[in-house]
Amino acid sequence: MMLLTILAVVAIIIILPLSIRYYMKGATCTSPVKLEGKTVIITGGNCGIGFETARNLLLRGARVILACRDLNKAKSAAEQLSELGSGVVLVEKLDLSSFDSIRTFCKNIKQHITSLDILINNAGVYFHPYAETEDGLEMHMGVNYFGPFLLTHLLLELLKKSDSPRVVFVGSVIYKYGKIDFDNMNKPEFFHQHGAYCDIISLENRKKTEFGI
Repeated sequence: MMLLTILAVVAIIIILPLSIRYYMKGATCTSPVKLEGKTVIITGGNCGIGFETARNLLLRGARVILACRDLNKAKSAAEQLSELGSGVVLVEKLDLSSFDSIRTFCKNIKQHITSLDILINNAGVYFHPYAETEDGLEMHMGVNYFGPFLLTHLLLELLKKSDSPRVVFVGSVIYKYGKIDFDNMNKPEFFHQHGAYCDIISLENRKKTEFGI
C-alpha cells in the first residue's frame, strides 16, 4: 500500500507539470510558408515569445528587425539568431514607454526600408508596480496599449506598400478578467499591478475585435 502511494505521488509530480506545460504551450505552427524577401519588425524580440518568434521567422528566410528597449540585450539576441544561418537579423532601439522614442524609431526605419510586410507588437510589461511613462500614462497603459497603437499608426505608410501586410498583436486569455474605467485610466489611488495588466489586455482585445485583427 505504501509503495502504491509513493508511486502515485511520483507520477503526479512528474505528469502534472508536463501536462500543464503541454497545455500552456498552445498550438504549434505547421505552416510551410517561406518568407524570403519579406521584412518583419517585432517588438521585444530579444527574449521569450519574441525571441522564439524571431527565430522561426528567420528560419523561413525573412529579414527581421528586433525593436528593443535594451540594445545590449538585443544585440546579444541578434548574435545568437545570426548563428541560424538563415534570413537577416537587424537591431533598432525602441522604448514603448516613450512617444519620442517611438517617433524616432519610425523615422529611422523609414530611412532604411521602403516597405514593411509584418509588424508584430509583442513587447509589453506585466505586473509592474505603479509608475508613469514620460508622457504621463500608467506604465501598463502606455507600453502595452498606446505605445503599440502609435507605432502601428506611424508604420501604416510602409505597411500599405506591401502586397499582403500583416499586423499582429500578442495578447493573453487573461483579458477575461479585465475591466476598464474610462473615467480614470491611470487610477493611482486604486492601482493593483495584477488588475492593471488584466485591464490592458482586455482593452487590447477590444481593439483587435473592433479592427477585425
